[in-house]
Amino acid sequence: MSMTSDEVNYLVYRYLLESGFTHSLFTFQAEAAIDKSTINGAQVAPGALIRFLQKGLQFADIEAHVNPDGTERHCVAPFGLIGRHTCLLVSHERAAALAKEATGHRPRRRPGRQLCSRTTPAPPRRRPTSTTTHDQARLALEALARSPHRTRLFTDAGPWPIGGASAAFDPSDPSLQNAVRVLYDHAYATSTAAPGTAAAGNAAAEHDAEVFVCAWHPDGQWLATGHKDGHARVWEVATGACTVLPVAGGATAAAVGDAASGTTDAGGKDVTTLDWNADGTYLATGCYDGLARLWSASGTLRATLALHEGPVFALRWNPAGDLLLTGGVDRRVVVWNTAGEPRQQLVCHALPCLDVAWRTNDTFVTCGADAALFVCQLGSPEPLAALMDAHASEINVVRFDPSGRYLATASDDQKVKIWDFSPDTPWSPLEHTREVYTLCWAPQPVEGRRLLATACFDATVRLYDVDRGLAAMRGATGPAAAAASRAALQAQCRAHRDIIYALAFSPDAAFLASAGFDWCLHVLNVRD
Repeated sequence: MSMTSDEVNYLVYRYLLESGFTHSLFTFQAEAAIDKSTINGAQVAPGALIRFLQKGLQFADIEAHVNPDGTERHCVAPFGLIGRHTCLLVSHERAAALAKEATGHRPRRRPGRQLCSRTTPAPPRRRPTSTTTHDQARLALEALARSPHRTRLFTDAGPWPIGGASAAFDPSDPSLQNAVRVLYDHAYATSTAAPGTAAAGNAAAEHDAEVFVCAWHPDGQWLATGHKDGHARVWEVATGACTVLPVAGGATAAAVGDAASGTTDAGGKDVTTLDWNADGTYLATGCYDGLARLWSASGTLRATLALHEGPVFALRWNPAGDLLLTGGVDRRVVVWNTAGEPRQQLVCHALPCLDVAWRTNDTFVTCGADAALFVCQLGSPEPLAALMDAHASEINVVRFDPSGRYLATASDDQKVKIWDFSPDTPWSPLEHTREVYTLCWAPQPVEGRRLLATACFDATVRLYDVDRGLAAMRGATGPAAAAASRAALQAQCRAHRDIIYALAFSPDAAFLASAGFDWCLHVLNVRD
């Protein structure tokens, strides 16, 4: 283990950059000679300094509260970075009572049935850390980088090999404009927009913050994006115009407003997730403020869903479009109807719930930071099945393919796993070079191929033909697994300059949208 002053200086530099301390950043950058550093910034995850501080605080907490014989002292006093810690000890029974009171529910029995056929031992009980899950989420989200606003097309993107042939990929090449459309900087969009679209001064329309999530409208003409500034934007893909939504009957209306406050005034709340229902009549948004909101197609706020006690990390409509599933940092999963009324809530995970996915209109799967998967059914008070160690690290995303048979999961362990719900066994994992944050299935086959798109922290979009090498991926290990992963990889593109946080196929699977930390949203032509 080694650590250099240059590495420490770069972490401080990134912290100042991500926190928006512009003047301090300028001075420190000059004094620490950051411009002369050989450190590759793309390999430094957002919030790295905060993460190391959190880890150090957790280890210090454990060190202070574990006895020489390995038993644990039940301390209820706060443990922080500053000041001397003095333990306030309570009995084991009192600690259990306090935990029960804090969570608001009885200790749950883990379901015995496993998602896969192999025997999975129960995980060791996690000791709660001194930093609450809400604080962890706040620190992580506040650490997301506010990189300088870029409004130019990138001209040094990496290769996009298709069918084994590698070709130079240049988004600024005029001949590729039908294949790639970069929707960037709303000032450009509004300066070329037709009369009737939102004005450039509309606070709900200005594109001045990171893109966290995106989702296609079912008709394929509109793309909704969620941003750091608390706004949800809807883009007309054909023209690049922003903030215009289709209304029943073919009319148009103004933009979705501030997704964090229900107004058109920027509230500074991160839009962490969003999703259209099946017929496009509702757009649901989830925010760091702990609220989910339902918007009509005309941009009117229909309902505010207030039941979570922390940021909402995931929400999904069921296939029928009449039930909304939400999951958040409070470990809670809630099912809502279109009137904004809760139908059911479950608490399964030991750590925050990070994503949810419907399999049918009444069954769904959840994943979390505890590396666990739970299969649940509407009306059942307990999960139908559980897999406690589906990955070696937290699971960021779960997605079913259109048939509902295959479940894809992506994790910080740099792997994507595909689970076959027929024999309940995973295929060999699709290996990546960095943490995998998001993935999505093509909603329909492309030229007879079942496609899966993934994006990891190396700023690369990868496209897999899942049916190709299907047999080789089942149960393969070692070199055979790596070969199967390479065989399934059909294309990869590094069109972004920074981490990709969102992927979405158009309803006809002809286009793939990607958005991320570089303030850009790219639309790739998949069929061509």
